[in-house]
Amino acid sequence: MSDAPIKFIEFDEEFHRCPNADVAACELCKLINTFSLLGRTFRLRNSIECLKVVEDCQYYVRGMRTAVDKLMPHLSKFDFNELVKSNGYRTFVLLARCGVQKCLYVAEEINDCSRIYSPSSHPILHEKLVDWSRIFRLMLVVILCLNEFVQGTTNDSLFSSNREALDKLISMSKERVNVVGFQGRLLGFQFCKSVRGPLSVVGCLMAAFSKVFNTNSIFKHTIISPRDFVYYWRNPKDRAERIAEMCLGDPLTFFKEFWLVQEKGLVRILSNCVGEPVESNLEISVPPTKLHVETKSRKQLTILPPNEYVGKRPVMLRLVSHKLRYGSAGSGNGLSASMEEMSNTLIIHCHGGGFVAQSSNSHLVYLKSWAKSAGAPIVSVDYSLAPEAPYPRALHEAFYGYLWSIQNAHLLGSTAENVIVAGDSAGGLLLTGVILLCIELNIRVPDAALLVYTPQLLEPAISPARLLSLCDPLIPYPALAACLGGTFCN
Repeated sequence: MSDAPIKFIEFDEEFHRCPNADVAACELCKLINTFSLLGRTFRLRNSIECLKVVEDCQYYVRGMRTAVDKLMPHLSKFDFNELVKSNGYRTFVLLARCGVQKCLYVAEEINDCSRIYSPSSHPILHEKLVDWSRIFRLMLVVILCLNEFVQGTTNDSLFSSNREALDKLISMSKERVNVVGFQGRLLGFQFCKSVRGPLSVVGCLMAAFSKVFNTNSIFKHTIISPRDFVYYWRNPKDRAERIAEMCLGDPLTFFKEFWLVQEKGLVRILSNCVGEPVESNLEISVPPTKLHVETKSRKQLTILPPNEYVGKRPVMLRLVSHKLRYGSAGSGNGLSASMEEMSNTLIIHCHGGGFVAQSSNSHLVYLKSWAKSAGAPIVSVDYSLAPEAPYPRALHEAFYGYLWSIQNAHLLGSTAENVIVAGDSAGGLLLTGVILLCIELNIRVPDAALLVYTPQLLEPAISPARLLSLCDPLIPYPALAACLGGTFCN
């Protein structure tokens, strides 16, 4: 699909009120006026290409101004409370204003050289302007949908079941131009400078990896060419096109293989060498046998080993401990002065990776740091990955690993008086499921849980905060949707 203008906005100029009735204090009005000046200049110069981009930008910004004005009266209705005035609607309005403010710098710079400006004489400025037109186009559609949500909600819920709006947004997210806009020279514009740098590095790694990914090289999926990395660092436009191509092709396979690069070869070896030194870093294979668990009401339960999709097979765990502890796996039969007593705490961890990638090894750097600072052994569950093993296989393996670890805590260097579960992203969601299973079966619940950026609701309902994934420079929406589709397809 093309990035042609969306002609369905009725502008309400009378409705808009600038802050303190001062046009100079309103970035939206300043940007629109600057585009008007540029439009007149390019029209006089008969610069058709430049005129089209400027007119498109002006149209989208005018539409955003009208849509934001109509949204503003409803924002307070969704605030957490009077002190915490924050919600997804406010976030998207801030995102739009941030984009307008950043674009204003570009527009003013172009205005300063408008008499000699052309795509060939100022290629970087023109790339930015084209990307802003793409970004504003998507933002306009999203803010219009947010207005539909606000008008359609009756219970002040942040979630909407407006299927028509959802289908429109999904369709927009799959357009090549929308992915390109957020992956080019404006990548991470909504973040501070210290964050934009690492995001650009990840983007260049993705683009460089795609060159190897599409070949039949013997080094396929294991090596990223430094030459390709430098090329995409110097050419953000080509980087964006490359990432868009991968997102709109087979994003699940591509992103899974990209995230698995750190699991292979030299990168895997290096991950074991960096970070805090630990005396215990063992992979444990737990045979798929029945577990007998006592409930809080003294009843006996039999927990069967996971059997979905790939049949019975060992559940893989990784034990990470800063010090060897008496009785733990790998401590041997002898006594050593360097050994420590069993810890009264046991940390059970599940890694992130969109349910389709990564492992305990890819999270080893911070696990080793945790093991030292917490003074407790950590058991990380290497659950089976989708799409080969879709839901609920990973959940059942995480639950099985949790129960086995508590029953065999003495082999892990802990008395398990205190049990803490910790996980990020997909891992946090799996551990949420483990906690709910414990409550349902009336068995021991963890004493504490650390769940980091965990998606707790995966049904196809939309909220303003979820729509931010359309602007995510790290995991583009098509990749996120592919991960969830691969996990819950069955």
